[in-house]
Amino acid sequence: MRVEWQAAEGELPTELVKLRNEHQITRADLVTRLADSLGVSAAREKVAFYYHRLERGLLPADGVSLSVWEALAQLLDTSADALRRAGATMRPPPTQGAASAYARTAAPPPPEFAITQTSEESTVSDTERTEEPDEVDRLFTGG
Repeated sequence: MRVEWQAAEGELPTELVKLRNEHQITRADLVTRLADSLGVSAAREKVAFYYHRLERGLLPADGVSLSVWEALAQLLDTSADALRRAGATMRPPPTQGAASAYARTAAPPPPEFAITQTSEESTVSDTERTEEPDEVDRLFTGG
């Protein structure tokens, strides 16, 4: 049985879903309209990723920019302040430690089966592997 964290009444995830349903807007349609409103239509998939996390309570609302709140408010016929207040009341999801309390652990593999880095991989630094935050990242995470 899969148990998911649920937001309390009045919290942002609940309010977003309630407003979206009241206006009979699918999540896909809302994401498309939101990306268009923010001027990042080409990054619709990334907007969808962040909106999904916001609607599930997995994205800290305090990092979301005012322009996102205003665009959502216009699309959902509410106020940006109401959405921000709902975001401020959110409880964080359970910590990784709590979730892993029930996880099974396995012994490490024998050395002959251990994964090793190739010389090519070891020359690429971690900073080179991560991409710089773009406009969509800044809109949803504050940078």
